[in-house]
Amino acid sequence: MKLSRDHTASNGRREAYTWLPIHEWTETEVWQHIRASGVPYHPAYDAGMTRLSCSLYILGNRADLLRAARLRPDLTAEYARIEDDRASVPQRHVDGGDRHGRKSLVDRACSECPPEVQ
Repeated sequence: MKLSRDHTASNGRREAYTWLPIHEWTETEVWQHIRASGVPYHPAYDAGMTRLSCSLYILGNRADLLRAARLRPDLTAEYARIEDDRASVPQRHVDGGDRHGRKSLVDRACSECPPEVQ
């Protein structure tokens, strides 16, 4: 396991080290430890989400965005309506994204969403 020297906590008389074994674990190992320990975790992971935050986070990965749209079709439809009503995505560029390279929720998800969202 990798140890790193904690320069803030170390002084001339002692050496302090930080040991964060989880940083070297694979995702599979993390879940093995969680399940073996019985530590509670968010049910969104059981629904297939790979991260927690805003479920329809526009900069999230495509798989999570599509999964969130399927899990929360009413919210996805509401977001899509807001985007349409407010033209909330800034001017489009040739690549289809806004000036930051982002694509709207509609562009990223709704073509694969449940029918009630399209």
